[in-house]
Amino acid sequence: MGPSSQASYPIGILDSGVGGLSILRALQQAMPHESFVYFGDSRNAPYGARGEGDILRLIQQAADKLLRRHIKLLVLGSSTITTVALTDLRSRLTLPIIGTDPAVDLAVDATRSKTVAVLCTRATAHGKLLDDLVARFATPKGVRVLRAWHNDLVPMLERGETDTAALRAILRDVLAPLAAASADQLVLASTHFTFLKPAIQAEFGDAFGFVDSAGTVTAEVTTTLRREGLTTPAGERGSTTYLFTGDLELARAVVAALLNSVPAAEVTVAEKLPVQSPSTSSL
Repeated sequence: MGPSSQASYPIGILDSGVGGLSILRALQQAMPHESFVYFGDSRNAPYGARGEGDILRLIQQAADKLLRRHIKLLVLGSSTITTVALTDLRSRLTLPIIGTDPAVDLAVDATRSKTVAVLCTRATAHGKLLDDLVARFATPKGVRVLRAWHNDLVPMLERGETDTAALRAILRDVLAPLAAASADQLVLASTHFTFLKPAIQAEFGDAFGFVDSAGTVTAEVTTTLRREGLTTPAGERGSTTYLFTGDLELARAVVAALLNSVPAAEVTVAEKLPVQSPSTSSL
């Protein structure tokens, strides 16, 4: 089957839960003619607190389920998944796969204080991908990169908590030392954390400039579709299907809250992945 016959296929987006919705939102705005299938493994979230082996097994299973939906391109909707699984998936699958890298390069270009911070998951903080990005973009320009994470942030956002007293307290604890260290750019390395911008601004004003990967991913998806002849023909109207492995009613409510509105009928339950008990190993 050639590229032209696959052009009307949807784009798949894979995440551990709702974080990749920030990537989906950017893609929907940039290419309203395209269709999407969003897969959130909310039953096993958060991935960032898991060991590498756990994450890889879950992503392999989730990717296989998305492939059954006849997707034409796969977007990995988090830096954690990209860190652990991008190389493996590209070695096994033939369709184009786009990862989500922490936008360290953009922060380095924007900083005036020569200090930037990365708000991420534990897996990303200790992963080789972030080390490589720092070595490639920050170190040659003499920019210091600080890393920060908190294991409760992603679960709170998975429940739709974008601005609560408990969330604000965690943000103060995690980000105040970064501001005190003169970090003037904050890389939102988890796609979940894009939804934290209003709460961070409420606590810290204009202390940080925000950098995330949505724009970069959107540009790469657009370029790849054109290069591979997979762009949906003009005039078609795109649609989005949301698949979640966890609590369906909670997923509907959180998707509606984070995206401001979504028809409940579009959010359906996916075939559940086996529940994985988090490994005690760390990256």
